[in-house]
Amino acid sequence: MIKISLINFEASWKDKKANLEKKEKHIKKVLELFPETQVVVFPELSFTGYVLDEDNKKLAEDENGFCVSEIKKLAKKYWINIIAWFIEKNFEKKPFNSAMVVSKEWKLITTYAKTHLFSQCPEPKLYSAWKSLKTFELEWVKCGLYICFDNRYPKLFEAYKKEKVECLFWIHAWVSDRNKKEIFDVITKTRAHENQYFIAWIDCIGSDVNTSYTGSSCISSPFSEDIKQTKEDIYHYAEINLDDIKNISKILPLWPSYLEKYDVN
Repeated sequence: MIKISLINFEASWKDKKANLEKKEKHIKKVLELFPETQVVVFPELSFTGYVLDEDNKKLAEDENGFCVSEIKKLAKKYWINIIAWFIEKNFEKKPFNSAMVVSKEWKLITTYAKTHLFSQCPEPKLYSAWKSLKTFELEWVKCGLYICFDNRYPKLFEAYKKEKVECLFWIHAWVSDRNKKEIFDVITKTRAHENQYFIAWIDCIGSDVNTSYTGSSCISSPFSEDIKQTKEDIYHYAEINLDDIKNISKILPLWPSYLEKYDVN
């Protein structure tokens, strides 16, 4: 079992120190509301907002920079695992849109850079796409990561299933537009059900100079149930029971019929 809290977050524009202070306040609050929390998850863009100009290079850091170092301190102070976002340096190339996973032992477990960049905006011109997925363990649960627009690509979820992932974390900034909350909900609950694992996802709230966000969140079981509790609108909690994965795989054993490729005549 793993006990997860998600936090909808509104970032101060390009102000990493202000956003760090906000993060600590939110961690304190979520631990008051849900004291058994083992993992706290913040959305995409939560250290800077959606930076779609050349400042992204100035704000980019490596694993020893401000963002990762300060999240490690928070993990140590509150004895909590933290998943957060940052702009990651890519040497002299365009930076990455990245997630970090920091353990309660204040170690950087892994980073993951967004694989599919958002094609409706300048993101592909300003950021580099990564080419591989990452798995890791938190509280003895095998986990994976993906970021925002990655959600549109089903083979990503098949790849994680093949790696026997039990819980995926999706951090994103789901831009407001026609029917976006419903699209978000349907796609991701379907991914959880068809691959028979849990998915926990969290969105930004509010807006910045480039866009506004839906403020969505969900912790979906393999049965497409939203199992989260919500308090004060932005704090969401669930306990992931891995027996659900065993149960659905017995009821609905999909993988013996799985095909890598389908011929079309």
